[in-house]
Amino acid sequence: MWVDQFTRLLLKHRLLFLLLIILIIAVFVFFASKLKFDNTPDSFFISTDKTLEFYKKFQKNYASDEYSLFVIRSPDKWTLSYIESIRELVSKLSRVDNVIKVRAITNVRYIEGSESGIEVGDFIPEGLTLKQILEKKKIAVKHPYYKNTYISADGKYLGIVAETNIIEGEVDYKIAIRNGFEKILAEKPYSDLDISVVGAPVLDAEVREIVAKESGLFGAIVFLLVAIGYWFMFRSLIGVVLPLIIAVVSILSAFGIMGLFGFSAGLLTPIIPSFMISVGAGSAVYLLTELHFSAKQGTSLKESIFETMRSTAVPCSLSVVTTAGALLAFSSSKIKPVEEVGLTMGLALLVSLVVSLILVPIVFSLIRDKKIIKLKSNDLFSYRTKLLSSISVFVANKYKSILVFFMILIIVSASGFLKLDTDYYYLGTFNADTRIRLNYDKVDNTIGGSSSIEIIIDTSTNDGVKNPFFLEEVDRLINLVKSHKELSPKVYSLVSVIKELNQAVNNNDINFYRLPESINVISQLLLLFESSGSDELEHLTTANYSQIRINVKVKNLPDKSYVSLFSDINKFGESSPLFMKTDSQNSEVEVTETENKIGITGLVHMWSKISSYLFENQIQSVGYAMLIVLFVMIWVFKSIKLGVFMAMSNAVAVLVVLGFMGWFGIYLDPYTVLVAAIALGILDDDTIHFVKRVQYEYDKVDDICEALHRTYITTGQAVVASSVVLIMAFSVYSLSQVSSLNKFGLLISLAIFMGLIVELFLTPAILMYFYKKKQVTETVMA
Repeated sequence: MWVDQFTRLLLKHRLLFLLLIILIIAVFVFFASKLKFDNTPDSFFISTDKTLEFYKKFQKNYASDEYSLFVIRSPDKWTLSYIESIRELVSKLSRVDNVIKVRAITNVRYIEGSESGIEVGDFIPEGLTLKQILEKKKIAVKHPYYKNTYISADGKYLGIVAETNIIEGEVDYKIAIRNGFEKILAEKPYSDLDISVVGAPVLDAEVREIVAKESGLFGAIVFLLVAIGYWFMFRSLIGVVLPLIIAVVSILSAFGIMGLFGFSAGLLTPIIPSFMISVGAGSAVYLLTELHFSAKQGTSLKESIFETMRSTAVPCSLSVVTTAGALLAFSSSKIKPVEEVGLTMGLALLVSLVVSLILVPIVFSLIRDKKIIKLKSNDLFSYRTKLLSSISVFVANKYKSILVFFMILIIVSASGFLKLDTDYYYLGTFNADTRIRLNYDKVDNTIGGSSSIEIIIDTSTNDGVKNPFFLEEVDRLINLVKSHKELSPKVYSLVSVIKELNQAVNNNDINFYRLPESINVISQLLLLFESSGSDELEHLTTANYSQIRINVKVKNLPDKSYVSLFSDINKFGESSPLFMKTDSQNSEVEVTETENKIGITGLVHMWSKISSYLFENQIQSVGYAMLIVLFVMIWVFKSIKLGVFMAMSNAVAVLVVLGFMGWFGIYLDPYTVLVAAIALGILDDDTIHFVKRVQYEYDKVDDICEALHRTYITTGQAVVASSVVLIMAFSVYSLSQVSSLNKFGLLISLAIFMGLIVELFLTPAILMYFYKKKQVTETVMA
């Protein structure tokens, strides 16, 4: 048998195999050192994704769309010193590295008509009296350009917008930006002001710190809990130390694999250490359990190693392969972090299997005192044995009732599953009491517009956006966007600038705040604005005036909140004359179907796209995981019927969790979408070990009830102990600042608990049904 040959080779060349493990560890440590962090929106999409490609094109045309927004509580009465402090704050913020431009009520541009045409200067230039400044305040709270960006509608809050560079694939510079901001705000007099800061640089920096902190913290807590669990399970030092050594190797291999393949650490990374500690040592736990029981029965140490490898190596290999296969199923995900975490943990589990099959036999072969490995008797072990024995009797007597109960549970869970929905709320991944959530809530409730949507219309024609008919249709789209009051939209585009310019050249008469009807007038206005030295047009249109950018500032809300807006924009694109073949009499330039294209991008739209991928990802990952589990079950049990039923029994636990999510309104997000496939991969391990043990015992005693009883008090011990350890490990995520990680921990723990219930009741009930039916068939045939 190949297992015996492998074991003999292993024991003969122990030093060589140990050196191989050390070499593997060294390689993974080397590549782990190259690991980088990236939680930018780009990092959530695979490189060929059309949404990402369009966003990249947008950034190329319009430079950075990342900004930080400072919201300051204004005093009831403005003073000259207060305005001067704002001016100085803007100046200091502008000097922070990678800050491109900072605008506030003091230096934001102001367009005013003059004898020569227009003048563009600061809204509140230096040298104004307090009376003049207060007059400016009255203008600002009503003016569409300043209101709810640089000053709140009630005048109680001021906004400062800091535009920042984008360095692709890097986050450290954002931490430097955030730290630079915080250092300035800690100075007097700013430390006495009520200031909240939000924006992509601040958010990404916060995420980086949370991930770094929680990866280490949770890994340490899980390490301790697992160590305690193994102590109660084995009551021996080697039973604790050896699995934990393998767990550490698993973690190093996971991060090494990420570095090797160029994957980035991100929001999902805290899952990896805890998962590898609790799951990566699973094979070692089963090997140790069999070794303990074999040694207890009086066989020699060498024979115990061979017997353990014969009975456990293949089931361990198959169970790890199915778990890894379920994780590798995420390789088809359109969500890059999900794809990378799945590949990382799947490959790292295979490494942990190889290390376990090498290290456990070698370590035990070096032990001279057999007492070291014997399972020590204790009250907990005795109580667990009695409980499992009682369950085996109950299942043997009530297996039909158990099957009926689970059929009802399946129906209830399936109805909940049909209610399952997706809604990715990036900011909502953080707990409501975290600093970043509180700041965003405050900004949205005062000035608003903490997030942005970008609408791009491409005419594919030089000077195409100067066409009055085109601009009128764009203005109609803008009014459509503004009608979504629930989002508190603030729209800024070339249309707004042209209206301001038209008002300015007409003696600043508010009645001329409208679009001119002549393409020549529009061209002249834009030429005047360009000549003023302002670079604002670079952010609103392309150099040849073929595209127009419509920036929509909105509240940061769950993605479903934007569905109606996106739908209306798309319907506009289908119905507007801009996108149909027409010779409009109102148009000075013919507009054709092939010339004009409308597209939506920006951070809000990108997060919304992630949401649309989630359900598709769930179906694919669970489907692939089920196929892998089904194939392995059929192959292991040498029976199509038994393999199908055992695979379906695992699916019951997952269906209960998905049903629970549906009934209680827990949405799929990049964390919770991992639950089903990971749970399937974990739960099949216990099923393979449990059923193989039943088959092994049945071949010896030819009595299904006795075979079940023996399985409960042997393999059942490992099933219960490992499940308890896993539940303890994943429950640690309840301590996270990331609410989605809280849910992930809860749902995985629930899945493992349901898996334990299935393993102790449904799996043996199905086996009872099969073997009883087999006995009846054999009796009839006899």
